[in-house]
Amino acid sequence: MRLHEIIYSFFHIYVGYGDIFPKTESMRWFCIVFIPMSVGIISASLGRVANIFIEKEIAKSNKKLIESEITIEDLERMNTDGDGEVSMLEFIEFMLKSMHKVDQNLLDDLHDQFHALDADGSGGLQKEDLDLLTKQKRSEQRNFTLKNYKSSLIKKGPFRFQTSTVCPGD
Repeated sequence: MRLHEIIYSFFHIYVGYGDIFPKTESMRWFCIVFIPMSVGIISASLGRVANIFIEKEIAKSNKKLIESEITIEDLERMNTDGDGEVSMLEFIEFMLKSMHKVDQNLLDDLHDQFHALDADGSGGLQKEDLDLLTKQKRSEQRNFTLKNYKSSLIKKGPFRFQTSTVCPGD
């Protein structure tokens, strides 16, 4: 490999114009591997540098939000259940949404998951909820298995017993 071939492979912006191109077989293979790899490395490096600035801006924004005073309008927006009082859950959900850490769809999905796990409807999760859910799933599985068994029997039709008739003297 010649020195100028190695140098231009590091500055590969000219590749494709035809004025400079690899002349040896080994240099062609080197360029086939090096050019895509260098694009990936440079892109990842630029992404990391940009991420540093983005993280700083997010930290500043979050700090400003936490240090800001809460207004009456904020309290009214936080009070999602309309009872006139902001619970800890309502406050945390509001702050997470304001910081763009979560969106309403994710919160709705989490609420649905909680309600599905709260088998007794008490508003809290206990061991008994999981025991009750396990019993319900077992019952559903038994019913499903029984239903499939019954339908397979129906598809087979009525039982027919074949009787052989034995005649005396045969």
